[in-house]
Amino acid sequence: MRSSFIQSTIIGAALLSSASMSVLAPAFADDLIIGLDISDSAPLAIEQAIANRAAKLVGSRIASMKKGDSVRLRSLGTYGTAEQALYVNIKLSRKARPHKVSKALEQLVSSLPALVKKGRLKLQNETNIIGFLETIAPSLDCTKKPTTILILSDGIEHSAYIKGRDLLLGKKKLPAPSGPILKGCSLEMRGLAQQNKKLKSDPRWFARLNKNWARFAKAAGVAHFKAFAEYR
Repeated sequence: MRSSFIQSTIIGAALLSSASMSVLAPAFADDLIIGLDISDSAPLAIEQAIANRAAKLVGSRIASMKKGDSVRLRSLGTYGTAEQALYVNIKLSRKARPHKVSKALEQLVSSLPALVKKGRLKLQNETNIIGFLETIAPSLDCTKKPTTILILSDGIEHSAYIKGRDLLLGKKKLPAPSGPILKGCSLEMRGLAQQNKKLKSDPRWFARLNKNWARFAKAAGVAHFKAFAEYR
């Protein structure tokens, strides 16, 4: 499905490849990279209320950006070099108004549960945040261009790197990154430790996951790291 999926559903109606951002609000970043967790453990693509909160967050972040900035949106799940369900690259320019770009991506995020129900988006059985970060890192130079990576996920890494159960029970720690791959970047996680309602959650998970991801971020050279349980 790749970018054609996005263009044929929501974004194509508002913009194809670029948009203009010129607002008075201070920018969060020159580059914004958004990772959306569409795994079957996270609520983002299952629960409409969560999708709506996340959508408003995404929309507000993009609305605060300026001309010349860029936005990249990817889905998190079974991550690799193969085609992804959600894949958007936007260079902000003069070809479309800020509110159209913001609303288009906000609408996209809020539509995730509906797309799953209609069979147009498939839930993944993995959450590979590490693979996402390792893969996108070579395209970044956060020491020269301020970049924020916004991960909307329960943060329960469940991939070839580590099993989610081992991580949650504290049996194993997140593996270290391959090096200072995100040197100078800002990394923000929203929805940490919050699984969908059909799965149990434990109040101890947030502290455990936060500690693991903070350690990973430090080893990756991240300049600013923060995590929240809420998708807002």
